[in-house]
Amino acid sequence: MSTHSDRDWLSERRSFLAALLLGAPRGSLCHQASTWAPLFSVQRWSCRYPLLYELWCELCNAPRRILGLHEIGAEDNGIDLQVWGGRECRAGDAEYRSRSEGIQNLQKRRPWAGLSDVVTFLEGHAWGVEFAAHNQCKPKQIAE
Repeated sequence: MSTHSDRDWLSERRSFLAALLLGAPRGSLCHQASTWAPLFSVQRWSCRYPLLYELWCELCNAPRRILGLHEIGAEDNGIDLQVWGGRECRAGDAEYRSRSEGIQNLQKRRPWAGLSDVVTFLEGHAWGVEFAAHNQCKPKQIAE
């Protein structure tokens, strides 16, 4: 017997497949840009089928992401929040709390986020902290 949630799940999957295979709607900027590109070019197909192109890119990048996790030892030891991006902080510091809360917020908003997504977040966070330190911004100025 099918329940209401089963039908919702199925309709979500059908709409995803339709968006994936039908591509950009006619009259959209992506579709218009694809008509000017050469027939067998990456630009044409990435504009005509943007979701399918993103899926292809994710599949091609998966081995590189796994290799990156292996290089930092994250698969065995996890991620050390005290030392990241060349900056060291203690467990009670504001930067440590910021890293931890950022990861928690990422996992709340995107429960499917994996370890490579956390690494990408931490790299961006490290660059943001470095930018703030380099430009002598106070945390209050960054938030505004």
